[in-house]
Amino acid sequence: MLFLLFQTFKNRGPTIPVPFHFHATCSESQKRKLDDDEDKPTNSYVTMAQKIYHFHSDTPDRFRTKPVKEQNEGPETVQNKAPLKLTNPRTPKLLSADRKRKLPDNVLSREQEEEKIAEEIKK
Repeated sequence: MLFLLFQTFKNRGPTIPVPFHFHATCSESQKRKLDDDEDKPTNSYVTMAQKIYHFHSDTPDRFRTKPVKEQNEGPETVQNKAPLKLTNPRTPKLLSADRKRKLPDNVLSREQEEEKIAEEIKK
């Protein structure tokens, strides 16, 4: 195999053409076969009314559209369902309150500071 990689065009022999066969081995098996009914010509006459009747009666139910009344019925109701009750709302337990920085005890809130300043002014 390595020998073929290092060959030059001068050292190679003439190219031998290979005949092309378009799926010759698979073509017979891949062709569609005619059914036995299609091979025989039908000599009996079938009326158009019979063809229409068989077309409508032989169609499976899954291919038929449902009547409008059935389509608009909505979901089926279940008789044994538990009665509905009110839900109790709960506040979410968020962790943001735990993340805030703890203030020292000697720090006054804004309202306390304003009251203190107001008292000092009155004096």
